[in-house]
Amino acid sequence: MKMIFRCGIDSHSGFSKSAIVEASKRWPKFVEYPGSVLIEVVYLSPEFHELEQFLLAHGMPISYEDYPPPDTTPIGGQRIFDATDLDEAEFFCMWIDKRIARESKFDEDGQEFFKSQHVNKTLLGSSPLIPLQYYMRDSFRKLLTEQGFKGLDLQEAKVIGKDGECRLWRIDSTLEMPPMLNSFVTEHLQPCAATFGPPKLPATRYDVTDRFFPPVYRFRRAESSQLANADFVKTREHFGFNFIIPNILVSQRVRKFFDAQKFPIDWCPVTLE
Repeated sequence: MKMIFRCGIDSHSGFSKSAIVEASKRWPKFVEYPGSVLIEVVYLSPEFHELEQFLLAHGMPISYEDYPPPDTTPIGGQRIFDATDLDEAEFFCMWIDKRIARESKFDEDGQEFFKSQHVNKTLLGSSPLIPLQYYMRDSFRKLLTEQGFKGLDLQEAKVIGKDGECRLWRIDSTLEMPPMLNSFVTEHLQPCAATFGPPKLPATRYDVTDRFFPPVYRFRRAESSQLANADFVKTREHFGFNFIIPNILVSQRVRKFFDAQKFPIDWCPVTLE
């Protein structure tokens, strides 16, 4: 895994004019436009340590805290997983950018529904409203259920329209992971404890605390041993700042099956400690 540290040097981030000028001369390839430098370096590389010293010299040291104090540069950036990371992992979080429909709405019971004319041609895609909620067309459901994946639970979605062939199914699971080891933060950026099960609204919304994206979900291996043969598992935590739901994790077998179907999915390995 490679971690890319990203640092914006501009007046909006609290840097002085002299610091911006020096950074522009020192890292010209990262100049976005006059007065703004967006630097990307591999975390803990020699280039990172050079940048770290520059930030310290200009009074904006890197902060490794979950809640960085003023006049600091928060650590953060992007994770990039290589083939070895993916092949050695046991469970994954899925990130599917392609949407199952152009738009959707919530009914009076808070359930997402679709109009058939808005449904896209894709066989598998994400919700237009809830990024980590995934749906599939009926034709792909039949192929998926034939694989005998353990823990898979498909819930039929509400589709309104004249197209009788347009049936959608939401991916769910009958199995749950143990509690996550990650720390969490509220929508007001305050540390908090996770809650389990569907929340009673109004509820405090929270998400995983992680300065790099995508976040890595962490679980205790000893508590996950009973799920060794599971393929679809949901998190016990229901979280998210906009919509509060469990996240669906999948096994190495499911990843290889989806990849064989050529679906454009980004995979984030889960850590078992």
